[in-house]
Amino acid sequence: MLRLLFRRRCLVGPLNAAASFSTKPSVRVRQHVNPLAQRYQEPIALPDWTAIFPPPPAKVHLDIGCARAQYLMKLAAIHPDTCFLGVEIREPLVVEALERMKVLGLPNAHVLHGNMNVHLDAIVASLTPDYTIGSVSIFHPDPWMKKRHVKRRVVNDAFVADLARVLPPSTPIFVQTDVRDLFEYMVETFQDHPDLYIHDNTSQDTNAMGLPTDRESVVVAECGDIYRTTFRTKALTLA
Repeated sequence: MLRLLFRRRCLVGPLNAAASFSTKPSVRVRQHVNPLAQRYQEPIALPDWTAIFPPPPAKVHLDIGCARAQYLMKLAAIHPDTCFLGVEIREPLVVEALERMKVLGLPNAHVLHGNMNVHLDAIVASLTPDYTIGSVSIFHPDPWMKKRHVKRRVVNDAFVADLARVLPPSTPIFVQTDVRDLFEYMVETFQDHPDLYIHDNTSQDTNAMGLPTDRESVVVAECGDIYRTTFRTKALTLA
């Protein structure tokens, strides 16, 4: 039986976030973009990571669907010895995030415009000659609640299998959302691959990264529920 991992709490007072990272959005973008559209299937240009991140070797945290990357920037400031790479499908948000990172002077943070259901292999291949992916987060992805749109969700069978194939053994994958139906779907999708993943089914009261996301803070402040769990890749890769 699926076990839901969440806690409901109400917060009063300032949120645990540095004010310098919170800015008014400078661009307006559509909340939803169709990842199946042809424009998001094209190859993307990938940089020389040694020219962007601190010298290797270093661990990279991969944040899938980072939006404006304010959360990523906070983590990068707290953990200067870890590299943080966000991937976001909405290009205007990527441009905005990169400009903000430059202003803040965060050499260990970067954002790519990409579609993780298409570009995962290329992104990981571009990193791994010099860097090691140490962890992955999938926090509050687009739920695509209409039945006809479920195929647009970033977490699907093919993506879960691809993650297991390209990530190092025992890589933690942190999953979190405030949408119960989506959480059940994501957990069941990962659990459909028992040869690829170990499910950490222990109770998780706080964000695995040690810092709440912006969305998480808003939901908790409004007494909403957060659903979270962790999967780890096994020491096994697909043929």
